[in-house]
Amino acid sequence: MRVFVLLSALLFGASVWGVACGPSSPDESSSEQQTVVDGSQQEGTSSSEQVADNATGNEQAQPPEREPVDNAGTTEQVNPPKDEAPTKDEAPAQDEGSKTKVDFTPIGSRVEEFFKDDKYKSLLIEVDYAKGYKPSQEALDAFKAKLEELRSKSLFKKPGGIQIKIDQEITDQPPAGGWKIADLQQLEFNYRQNMPGGTQAVAYFLYVGGNWHEDSSNGRVLGIAYSGSTMTVFKKTVDDVCSSASIIPGTTQKLCRVVEASIVLHEFAHIIGMTNLGLKMTTNHEDEAHKGHCNNKDCVNYWTNNQSSMAGALGSVIGSAPDVLPFGKECLDDMAAIHNP
Repeated sequence: MRVFVLLSALLFGASVWGVACGPSSPDESSSEQQTVVDGSQQEGTSSSEQVADNATGNEQAQPPEREPVDNAGTTEQVNPPKDEAPTKDEAPAQDEGSKTKVDFTPIGSRVEEFFKDDKYKSLLIEVDYAKGYKPSQEALDAFKAKLEELRSKSLFKKPGGIQIKIDQEITDQPPAGGWKIADLQQLEFNYRQNMPGGTQAVAYFLYVGGNWHEDSSNGRVLGIAYSGSTMTVFKKTVDDVCSSASIIPGTTQKLCRVVEASIVLHEFAHIIGMTNLGLKMTTNHEDEAHKGHCNNKDCVNYWTNNQSSMAGALGSVIGSAPDVLPFGKECLDDMAAIHNP
């Protein structure tokens, strides 16, 4: 989640892009990787815990029972689910084409599925979105172009191709108190249609309105990765941040596109285990203060590339900014090494 060195110096004091987290308990984002905006919090941390302590993904998130909301003397559920999402122990097999399941695997646990073609020859990215918060097609195109670049260099081996499918519109409304991991897993359970199967690897992206439940004046989360194949973009927050950061007339649209594409790539980097979250490092380039993030300021996986300040920095140089922030050499070397053990 990092930008170029120039941008990072300008923008980052708080993380805006994304954080990777291996699932822990649904109400505790101990293993999530978040992208924070305008915050002084350490990226990948919540107010009560640090992602660094959970970057290994040893604990998996389990959707708890839904929390009731007191509404004018009645007790009602926010977004009553079609069916209650299973807990980790109740969940049936999640691979080989099974449908409408929650992925409870830890972040980085599907590294070989994504990078190699021994079994999975192609990649499908299923995208569901809340009404009014449809992904930017230009941002997804820029994200896909970066994956295609990696594929052309045989770093991301998917000879059957990469497909991004914008699928269903989500009707559920944001919880009154903000989104928690359990709420996002419930959406996944309700709407996800594809799991790995046959020769196809699968990732699942959610775009939602509303905000992360721990957002405050000190920081707002833009994106979060919380399983071996799942991430969420808080689209309303992203739009609010980039719109307010645009300072050059006529550049708002491009700024929002670059910010969104980079957040998606940053969070996807967590899912695929970049920087010691599952993919082995050839050299030690993990930021010791921000586990799971690269210490190269030019890398999209640099810890500050998840902050609202990033949008501000990009806003001042957007004319020369790329369509999506790049991976640093260290991360590229790690990708190459998995194919030459």
